[in-house]
Amino acid sequence: LEALRESEERYRMLAAATFEGIALTEDGIIIETNAQYAALFGYDPAELQGKPVTEIVHPDDRELVHGWMQTQDETSHEARGLCRDGRVLAIEVRGKRVSYHGRLMRITAVRDLTERKQAEARREALLQEVRQQSELTAAILEHTDAQMAVLNREWTITAVNAAYEQGCGHARSTLIGRNHFDLFPNAENEAIFSGVRDTGMPYRAVEKPFIFTDQPE
Repeated sequence: LEALRESEERYRMLAAATFEGIALTEDGIIIETNAQYAALFGYDPAELQGKPVTEIVHPDDRELVHGWMQTQDETSHEARGLCRDGRVLAIEVRGKRVSYHGRLMRITAVRDLTERKQAEARREALLQEVRQQSELTAAILEHTDAQMAVLNREWTITAVNAAYEQGCGHARSTLIGRNHFDLFPNAENEAIFSGVRDTGMPYRAVEKPFIFTDQPE
């Protein structure tokens, strides 16, 4: 008995020290939790004792969670938790059946994923916006009559439109990935481009023709 009491005390110390929420359940009823588990859902540990686990699970996920709790295998799933004040949490639930004094119980560890899920949603929304803007830019680039090319800071050509391809007399496959001034060397133009890149100030040539060295006309 002394050894059992010591074992139970070690369990309680471990459960109290962990950052995760830990609960011990039997037949879907909460027997005991650590403070972190109860606080996650807005309760004191004593208030959760005797409650069905499904009371702190979103109604749409209750049948799913109930099914997980029937398996003897170790499981890990994501679900939605329901807080005392009505807030809904994204949670990771890991559980395993254990035998305790001849009784089959389940130890469940819960981790709050809400902030991570919200960050993922914000990132996906931003990526979607970037994709839409990129598609819009590509459409404008391709369907304008003006000859347009996109260069990086080292003057590598990363995109051109059909008008530019036709105007300079080179196939797009030949242009992409090549250094602009290797293809069209011109010291004056390179100085102008460098000034725009380094200062951010725009440059507009009103009457000066843009000369390709291989097409002087």
